[in-house]
Amino acid sequence: MQNINHSDRIVVVTGVQRCGASLIMHMLDAGEFPVIANDFLTYESRLAAGLPKEKQWLGSARGQAVKILDILNARPPAAYAFDFILVERDPKQNARSVIKTMAASRQISPKEELDEALSERIKGNLAARHQEILSYLKRYNGCRILPVSFDETLNDPKKTAADINAFLGGNLNESGMANAVIPRPPECLPYMLDQRVRERVRETQSAMAEIVNRRQSDLKALCYDTDREQFDPANSFEILNARQIFEDKEDTASLKALGALVIAELVRRQKAKEPKHSL
Repeated sequence: MQNINHSDRIVVVTGVQRCGASLIMHMLDAGEFPVIANDFLTYESRLAAGLPKEKQWLGSARGQAVKILDILNARPPAAYAFDFILVERDPKQNARSVIKTMAASRQISPKEELDEALSERIKGNLAARHQEILSYLKRYNGCRILPVSFDETLNDPKKTAADINAFLGGNLNESGMANAVIPRPPECLPYMLDQRVRERVRETQSAMAEIVNRRQSDLKALCYDTDREQFDPANSFEILNARQIFEDKEDTASLKALGALVIAELVRRQKAKEPKHSL
């Protein structure tokens, strides 16, 4: 078996738009693998957005992961050693997600959003683009490629976590990676998940401004589940990396813990209000 020095390699999570690359980045982050990102919901990076013109930063990106969706245009130089995680999603659901994004940004009308012909065209384009990306990645000498299914990740996050961990040397926190995946069917949601989470973040920030000086027991009372008659804050990490909320505040473990309780309660209350939709 080839001896690989993972600290010398750059991990690139890639695929077509709306393929689920953000989820894989979130899993890597939860698995304690260093990631390059400016937004810890989408895991977008200004550095990656500057490719192919701005590429000097790649020299200090070894041993870290970065999301590069438009890799056929970004074209990172082959002078570096890459490990590619290529994310694939069911073409039909992938197309629905793209159309949902286009409708949210008003690139298409509500009528066009329901156009089956448009959905079929986009589905075909995405499938063809995925094959182009795969063929392009194979041109990198010495690169390694790990195909990952978004749908299978949702169905069995432990397996995907194990596959990624083995691919990257076996030193990741598999349990953290698997727990970062919100249990849900693979079908596309009728709304933008990251937008909903951002709304919860704003609510959380507002709530924190009011309660940050309260005792921790008061915060636990906020998260008390009256229906089940027990304290159950739920797993908040998969909803949001808590450090994003407190990046402009005093970065202490206790403050993050209190914020995580508030996030969990806000999410729980929101889920209780919403009808059951599948992603």
